Amino acid sequence: GILIPVSVNVDLMQMKQPDFYKKILRLMARYPDVPPHLLEIEILETTSAEDFPNLREVLDSLHGLGVSLSIDDFGTGYSSLSYLKKIPFDTLKIDQSFVISMLENRENLAIIESISSLARIFGRNVVAEGMEKMSY
Repeated sequence: GILIPVSVNVDLMQMKQPDFYKKILRLMARYPDVPPHLLEIEILETTSAEDFPNLREVLDSLHGLGVSLSIDDFGTGYSSLSYLKKIPFDTLKIDQSFVISMLENRENLAIIESISSLARIFGRNVVAEGMEKMSY
């Protein structure tokens, strides 16, 4: 069969549950033929930067298993650059509110270019959300 990546949005309350990591382990054990890197956990960027240190252990553990981690809706929330250094995120997903109007709005284009440049410096991937909604 064809293996495709699966992205799962996870909120702060789910990640704070004591058995969250064990649930992911059970899920991976249930599907042993699916490589861990095909599972991507998306965390909303609106999660407070203050909460990330509390999640560090579970995020590090998930990343250690090979699970991909991403920040969803990047640019809309708290955007603390310090957690880009400290937390092993693989991907920054730029919020579609910037992407959809980037051709008409120079500020949005500048934000996208800046985030992309920052991601390259940190060795992260970038996804521009909302491209499918753009009209040319």
